[in-house]
Parts: sequence; C-alpha cells; structure tokens
Amino acid sequence: MNCLRCGSPNSVTNGPTHSGNQNFKCRDCHRQFVPNPRHQPISEETKELIDRL
Repeated sequence: MNCLRCGSPNSVTNGPTHSGNQNFKCRDCHRQFVPNPRHQPISEETKELIDRL
C-alpha cells in the first residue's frame, strides 16, 4: 500500500478505525490513512459557503 500523501511504499497496518476499516501508517511521513475512506474531507468551496451563511 502506497502512502496517499508522499507515495512511499513503506506503510504498515495500524489497526482498524472505529468504523472497522483497516488503518495504515506511513513510515516515512508518519501520516495515518485509510485507502478508501467512507467520509471525504470538506472542500474549501463548501467551507467558504458555510462561512457566508
């Protein structure tokens, strides 16, 4: 599994998330990630729309 941030192949399993998906951790940049997350981060456009309301 390659890291989603730096692309490094040095990632290891890091236990399950609270929803049961497998969590990974990159040994190079130390980021934790899930390969296919169920919830996506909020886009900057949506954040700006929320701030205007």
